[in-house]
Amino acid sequence: PRQRGAFPLAVLREPNVDEMSRWIDAARGYLRVVTLAPDLPNSNAVASLLCERKIMASLGHTGATFEATHTALAPEGNFTMVTHIFNAMSGIHHRRPGSVGAVLSSDVPAMLICDGEHVHPAIAKLLVRAKTIDQVVLVTDAIAGAGLDDGEFKLFGQPVRVQRGRATLADGTLAGSTLTLNRAVRNMSAFAQIDFGEALRMATTNPARLLQLATRGTLCEGADADVVIIDPHSADVALTMVAGEVVFTSASDNQQRTTQNE
Repeated sequence: PRQRGAFPLAVLREPNVDEMSRWIDAARGYLRVVTLAPDLPNSNAVASLLCERKIMASLGHTGATFEATHTALAPEGNFTMVTHIFNAMSGIHHRRPGSVGAVLSSDVPAMLICDGEHVHPAIAKLLVRAKTIDQVVLVTDAIAGAGLDDGEFKLFGQPVRVQRGRATLADGTLAGSTLTLNRAVRNMSAFAQIDFGEALRMATTNPARLLQLATRGTLCEGADADVVIIDPHSADVALTMVAGEVVFTSASDNQQRTTQNE
């Protein structure tokens, strides 16, 4: 509960094996990742069930100690992913490493909200150095306000105010983000001072590999023809293809095509 972030107390549930089993069955194979806190009762049993059913148990929203987190993470435990590292988990201290310290010293991949708000750019750079490019997965944690102008939105019935792209509850608690994945890639390239293509892997190849989606996240023969073309400097999307069909082109790209045709 102390690490619930923007979730209201009323929606929290303790891990329950029978309930999780029913959810897995109801999902009909679409459930791929479940986040839970290893310090809650029955969490290990639920994580074990998820592992048996080929679903990733992701460690997050937890106040677990370094020792408890280390035991929960693979290869010792059944948690094989970490949800938005640094956010809503016990932080690192040089004498009390906390959940963050256990994650950084493990080989378990971690998701990162790379908007410059949830995690300082310098920490994003340190994460890449500690985990390597192949162990970082970029996520948005986006709410309904993503892609829209500033204003007020709802999250679990709570008002969320978005100002200059920053989404918060009335008390100032971060309530998700308005980040889009193309901007996350651009940010990571700038924050970690890495090649744009390396940052792009964190949003494409890495998540596809972890989810065992063999035809996603790569441009090769036999892969799904889902392609996004973006400007490496602005991160603006120029063109999007789904299953080989162009479904979006930007205004500037349309103008360029028209000029070339003329």
